[in-house]
Amino acid sequence: TRESLSLKYDLIDKHQIKGLGIWALGYDRDHAELWDEIRERYFDTSSRSGMKGNETLKLNCYPNPSSEWLHISIHTPSLAPIHLTIYSASGNLIENKTIDSSLPGDYHLNYSIEHLPDGIYIIQALSKDRSVYVKMVKN
Repeated sequence: TRESLSLKYDLIDKHQIKGLGIWALGYDRDHAELWDEIRERYFDTSSRSGMKGNETLKLNCYPNPSSEWLHISIHTPSLAPIHLTIYSASGNLIENKTIDSSLPGDYHLNYSIEHLPDGIYIIQALSKDRSVYVKMVKN
């Protein structure tokens, strides 16, 4: 049921288990509740539940889904470097990038995703003790 799926994904998110919950998608094609839960939980591209501390570090990626380029926008209140990490849905590290933020404010970069296979990716921004993430779909 939708309620049990929500509880399972709450547990997965709480323990930061990467990739779990995706394994059944191949044979659950006709079960809309699984796809609906994933869509509502992970395809919102605004800053959301990966936040620690107060909500001042912000991450946005668009267009989403995308096939060629992704515009990544980060807002930080601190002088600390921003570590940007891209993971596959199974939790494999795809790329690390460090942005030296000499001033608080907004930082933007365009990232080519043409080399990535189609799928779901997790983009994380980490600065000091704050972390935020978004889900991205490459199609």
